[in-house]
Amino acid sequence: MLFRDLAKEEEKEFRQWARENYRPYDDIKGIWHWAVQEECVKINKEFDSKLDHDPNKIKEIINNIVIPATKATIYPIRKDK
Repeated sequence: MLFRDLAKEEEKEFRQWARENYRPYDDIKGIWHWAVQEECVKINKEFDSKLDHDPNKIKEIINNIVIPATKATIYPIRKDK
């Protein structure tokens, strides 16, 4: 797949997008720009490194990934319809 060339600032923005939106071990989409894909791989490697060096942090790390993603607003179902 062909991707457009990015200016330095654009590449930085793409990598920041990956940092803000990608969760470790989620699928890395082939349609994402190579800079985003590369940053996702780095995120997975960083996650692996944290687990290898301190197994006691597994629960804390998982909570930081799973809990924020589940904090969604839940609206009640309207029964009048």
